[in-house]
Amino acid sequence: MPPIWLPLLEQAGDLDKPFTSPASVIELQAMSAATIDRYLAPARRSMRLPGISTTTPSPLLRNSISLSKGGDAPPTVPG
Repeated sequence: MPPIWLPLLEQAGDLDKPFTSPASVIELQAMSAATIDRYLAPARRSMRLPGISTTTPSPLLRNSISLSKGGDAPPTVPG
């Protein structure tokens, strides 16, 4: 995808200053996916949301769902 995206990013003016030279564009096109991932790892870490989840279940919902164990009698009414 870099050979497709880089010219479009250049035309739109979205490339940062160090990447505007033709030599750096050729270098970016020659990079492997793993190298790009290593370069972008610090940026990805800084944008990661803290914690496992950003939402918490409502206590009302959690308490309204009953759990049955192996020795419990089967329910007599559906639902």
